[in-house]
Amino acid sequence: MFHRICLIGVNDISSKYSGIKNHNMNLTVAMQNCTAGSSRVVLAHNPASVLEFSKEDLEKVDVVLSGHTHAGQYYVLAPLVSQVLPYFHGLYDLPHGHGKLLVSAGTLYQVENL
Repeated sequence: MFHRICLIGVNDISSKYSGIKNHNMNLTVAMQNCTAGSSRVVLAHNPASVLEFSKEDLEKVDVVLSGHTHAGQYYVLAPLVSQVLPYFHGLYDLPHGHGKLLVSAGTLYQVENL
């Protein structure tokens, strides 16, 4: 059976500090055009974003795809980073609702290894 998918993108968690009027992360507004019964997939750069989404919104979300952490990228710091960040790398349950948060390692290196 084919299900509808609503792909939802939100501004970055830090966008509220940009100084641009109304440039903030607002999942409620981003989901307003999703049809009832559709699977909801949220794209959020920083996995910590899920901590700022409302309980009501998260209960409507099936999956959040995120990155930002690069799984530590500089492996010497990875043990420390994994203790500081609420979501580091892998699959997590969302704080509310039934959905999952997938934190990707991304491409790891954007420049030459150090």
